[in-house]
Amino acid sequence: MNHNNLFARLSGLSYLVLIVSGLFGMVYVPGVMFDWIDSIQTVSNLHDKSTLFRAGISACLLSFVSFTVLSGLLSKLFFNSSNLGALLLLSFGVMGATALLANTLNYINVATIMMGQPEVNEHTASQILAFASQFSNGFTLIQVITGIWLVIFGWLAYRTRMLPTVICVLLIVSGLVNYVAGFVLKFVFETGDVPIWLSLPGTLGEFSACLWLLIMGAKSQK
Repeated sequence: MNHNNLFARLSGLSYLVLIVSGLFGMVYVPGVMFDWIDSIQTVSNLHDKSTLFRAGISACLLSFVSFTVLSGLLSKLFFNSSNLGALLLLSFGVMGATALLANTLNYINVATIMMGQPEVNEHTASQILAFASQFSNGFTLIQVITGIWLVIFGWLAYRTRMLPTVICVLLIVSGLVNYVAGFVLKFVFETGDVPIWLSLPGTLGEFSACLWLLIMGAKSQK
């Protein structure tokens, strides 16, 4: 196995870890823990499922590590064909990973409050929902960075023919529609999230890129 294929498969593995840990820590766990209508129920969920919540914190930290590793591996793969593109990919990857780490501080604040105030009360509940809201807003903001990163990744993969053209196009679509447009719709136009049917092609592209790199490695480049 040549070095490019080795780095490509390691990239695929890192991408898989990023996807799984990100979905678990930043989507599934908040959906289970935080009740935006009933704050007391939120605190009760945190008491009853404290192990799950701490697993969510660990998953967020793991996503930070995997995003950093993935960006480094991909930038190495692309560096010979496009120095600037590889540096941009690495820069946005490190920026996104750092933002993920900083955003996880909101989770840690929630865990600290729960340790210091084990009893359910309105003050505790309001503090927790405030940090949960900050986490949610931070996650949405990080999507802009992730979206730009995906556009750069898709463009570099197409330029070097590292991935099939259709996957490269879907990566760019995912970055623009699922992430950047998602932020714009929520915070600029206040119309909610991107419809699921519209986000499916980009999501398919991300999973396809991950599996292609993991299983097939890198196609021969220009």
